[in-house]
Amino acid sequence: MTTQAKILTLADAVVFHLNSQAFSQAFTAARKWFPTYHPNELETLTVAVVPHETRRERSTRDDWECVREIGIGVWKKLDVADGAADPMILLCEEIAASFEFGIDYYADGQVLEIRDGPIGNPDFWKEAHVFAALIVLTVRLT
Repeated sequence: MTTQAKILTLADAVVFHLNSQAFSQAFTAARKWFPTYHPNELETLTVAVVPHETRRERSTRDDWECVREIGIGVWKKLDVADGAADPMILLCEEIAASFEFGIDYYADGQVLEIRDGPIGNPDFWKEAHVFAALIVLTVRLT
């Protein structure tokens, strides 16, 4: 029997969760390790789920607690007009809100924190017209 690291199982559950939801814009999320894209590849909405970090924190004198972070990257080449990024900001809020009550089909973790926002690289926006955002889920494994 093949087993996989818990953070990968968690990342796969996040991918499944995202792909089973209805959002204001359609996409298919995929798990990636180091997502890098050329602006020409981002004509369509691209969403990547990245296993990010595992932390072990002492919960009691004799016990440790495992906390994992999963990054969700969102990219799309846009028109440079004012307001062009507004629908993308809305999508990021929708994605973040979809995890407020947990991760579908993953009972082994509790979502502790959700952070989201655009990745601030004005040159990338000006030169390539690519919107980029990162949503980070912090999950305690039970």
